[in-house]
Amino acid sequence: MQFANWAHRNQKNKMNDAPYIVNPFHVRWLLATHGLDPDIDENVPVFIAGDNHNAVEDNPEEVTFELIEAQFGAEAARIVKGVTLDPKNPDKQLSRDKILASDWKIKIVKVADVLSNTMSLVLAIEKFGFEEVQKHFKMAIYDRFTMEIRFINAIPHNEHACLGALAKSATLALWQLETVARE
Repeated sequence: MQFANWAHRNQKNKMNDAPYIVNPFHVRWLLATHGLDPDIDENVPVFIAGDNHNAVEDNPEEVTFELIEAQFGAEAARIVKGVTLDPKNPDKQLSRDKILASDWKIKIVKVADVLSNTMSLVLAIEKFGFEEVQKHFKMAIYDRFTMEIRFINAIPHNEHACLGALAKSATLALWQLETVARE
């Protein structure tokens, strides 16, 4: 988490000025609490990628895939690259399609991030109201809900136990988002 903390040191949450590092920490926590064991060697790069999933996208001046690889190895860098939105083609749906064609390690980090972001949106809407929250996002929240629910429903839940558990939690959180957004 130290590298992720450094990479996001100048970023704040869009809604509440909290340090952005809360999102990578939450992704790590979601991975662990949904059954991914951090003590199994195969899972270590997944946790590292969860910590750094937005580092290149959010801080491209200082953080590169090459730097991630030098710090954490090729597998962690591959996973981070797999979940990173291509700046040359920032189409989120195309990015989701690329992730669906990837292995479970990339999918699991993205689903944990979707769950974290959805939970944050639900809390923000409950605190500030739908109209206020919508002002902070380029994409309409209803469009985001539709895109994310299609993505989560397309995930093969039996590919990995943790992936299935995260996908179920993300589905529930997305429906909760839809409910609070309509209130």
